Amino acid sequence: VEAHTRFLKEVKLDAPLSVHLQILGVCEKKLHVWYGMSEGDDGPEVATMESLWLFYDGKAGKVGPIASEVRRKAAELVAAQGERATPDGAGRHIAL
Repeated sequence: VEAHTRFLKEVKLDAPLSVHLQILGVCEKKLHVWYGMSEGDDGPEVATMESLWLFYDGKAGKVGPIASEVRRKAAELVAAQGERATPDGAGRHIAL
């Protein structure tokens, strides 16, 4: 339903890149996800994307609950991340 992409640094065509994912939260109908891309394994962050997903029930024709198994696995991933800090830049809004 919403995504914010930030391009922080230009990289060369053949540069090694590393992408990591963090699930920031999950509830009945929503999933909040963060992706970060860095140069190599330990290099500077070059791009990020934060997205909020709503789950659509095609039969009902509207937003519906996430399948319980999917929601359970997402919650397990959040718990496995431990007390990771919220990434810098997460939760920003667009404004003039």
